[in-house]
Amino acid sequence: ACAILLYLVSRVLKANREKKEQYGILASMAEIYYRMYLVNLEQDSVIAYSDQTEEQETGKIYRNADQRMHEIMAETVIEAYQEQADQFVDLHTVAERMKGKKIISGEFVGKDFGWFRASFVTIRADINEKPVKAIFTIQSIENEKKKEEMLIETSNTDELTGCLNRRAYEKDIRGLRPSTEFVYVSMDVNGLKIVNDSLGHAAGDELLRGASYCIRKSFDDYGKVYRIGGDEFAAIIVDVGRELSHTVSDKIELINDALSNPTDGLPAVSLSVGVAF
Repeated sequence: ACAILLYLVSRVLKANREKKEQYGILASMAEIYYRMYLVNLEQDSVIAYSDQTEEQETGKIYRNADQRMHEIMAETVIEAYQEQADQFVDLHTVAERMKGKKIISGEFVGKDFGWFRASFVTIRADINEKPVKAIFTIQSIENEKKKEEMLIETSNTDELTGCLNRRAYEKDIRGLRPSTEFVYVSMDVNGLKIVNDSLGHAAGDELLRGASYCIRKSFDDYGKVYRIGGDEFAAIIVDVGRELSHTVSDKIELINDALSNPTDGLPAVSLSVGVAF
């Protein structure tokens, strides 16, 4: 009997140690998340492990888990993402959505800290591979998004002129809908080959930079400007609520006036222009 008692005590102590270790792991994880909760679908409860809000509700247990999850997202996301966020944290559907999966995630914009990633992570599932207990986390990804935006911007920008490049041009052309109103302006810089042959490619590059500056200054407020080839530029103007037939003609005239009076000893050049309304 004594041996059995000792065995049972050792099992209890081991279970307590394991539980303590699990809580320790969760506590260390909580430090890297803006919010982290243990969601128990069987017991319909939510336990806060980390909440970097003014409430500081760490350790608090909530019943009616689904309602609490919707409250958490209502407190966190901006209005434009509220419906999407509500669908993501719906505990009536989350088990089916996570069947056979370890994690599901969604990205939203927060009221206080920009972009964030919300995730459910299965920590215990039933025999049907549906979670019965999961960790719910909210982690800021604002820096990731900024890096991503910088990479996208870099990959879509012509290094020489600062205009959007052909990759961006082709993507935007594919994205235009038949119902979209826009004006297409095609522009070639006349005389680039002569400048390259007589003054060198550095002078030709300077000429393209000057031409692109004039083009962007004229059209950036109306739409997007692209360098699609060596001396080929295009503008897609989507701000069509103005007298564009006159506006485009006026802008082209101003660009050619500027190019006909260059600085830094470059020769005068001009644009060949085609416009489609």
